[in-house]
This record gives sequence, C-alpha cells and structure tokens, in this order.
Amino acid sequence: MQKLRIGLTKRQYQTLVRLGEGLDQAQKAAPYRKYRPNLKLYRGHYKEWWRFAYTCILEETVRRCHRNWNWDHMKLHRDTCRAYAKVYQIKLTTKKLAKEIEERLTNYEMKLDIFNLVIIRQQIEMEVERLAKREKTLKANRGWFGFLWTNSQVEETKELNSAAAIMRRFIAKHFNKSSFQKILAYF
Repeated sequence: MQKLRIGLTKRQYQTLVRLGEGLDQAQKAAPYRKYRPNLKLYRGHYKEWWRFAYTCILEETVRRCHRNWNWDHMKLHRDTCRAYAKVYQIKLTTKKLAKEIEERLTNYEMKLDIFNLVIIRQQIEMEVERLAKREKTLKANRGWFGFLWTNSQVEETKELNSAAAIMRRFIAKHFNKSSFQKILAYF
C-alpha cells in the first residue's frame, strides 16, 4: 500500500476530539481520585466537595513539597534506593530467584518512581558487568596451576590498592632517593 486514505465525517471527528479531551481529563484527575468523597450528587453536598478541593491542593502541592524536603523522608528514600539496588544486584547475579526477593523487588518498585528505578538499574547493571569482566580476567590470568598462587595474587592486589602502597609509588616516582629518605625520616 502506497497510499492510505481515511475519510471521517464531521461528527466522527468531533467524537474523536471529545475522546481525546476525556482521556486527557482522566489523566489529570488520576492523582486526586484518592481524595474524592463517596457521593453521587453534587447538589446539597457543597461542603464535602469544597473539602475535596481543599484536600487535593493541600496534599498534592503543599504537604508534598514539605515532605520532600524533610530529612527523615530523604533518609527513608535513600535507604529504599540502596535496599532496592542490593536486591536488584542479587537478582542479576543469581540464576534462580527466591520468592522473597521477587516480593521485595515488587515492593520497592511500588515505592520508587520510574526515574529512580531506571537510574538504579543502570548503575547496578554497569557494576555487575564490571565485576564480571574483573572475574573473567582473574580466571584468565590464573592458568592451569593458578590454584598454587591465587592467595598471593589477592594479597598483591590488596596491597597495591592500599593507601600506603599508593603513597610509596607516588614518592618513588616524583622524588629521588635522598629526598625520599628525608621524607621518611620526617614521618
């Protein structure tokens, strides 16, 4: 098909426009439905409907801003993000997932918004890839008789990453032997 033509009457077009407007209104009203009173009629229940409007603005605008800048709320959010990251890492690294971990994942996903979920997942996926590459290179370096010297390699890597080893390498690289001895004597 190279060409496709759709013919709409004026009435069909108006119906489609109303449908779009209705869906837009429903999407805008969705956050406020939880505050809606359980009443069928508007007439005679003006106080309840004004209370509904007041509660919507208060809860969704004013209290939400105060709650978001509360230290307790921020700490709870960060703790939730960290816990979700740990559980998601377990999910990625294990082959068979326990039912408890699945429940915890869904619980954290209900609490966190999509922005935080995407960021946490990207970070954890990158970390898991990095750990897999590191593990792969360690296995490749060991060779056939790697079991004989694996402990010494682990100790070497720990020592290379320690602060003292970094300081020794820095001093050895940037200072000559006599100034190095003076520096050591000073400490």
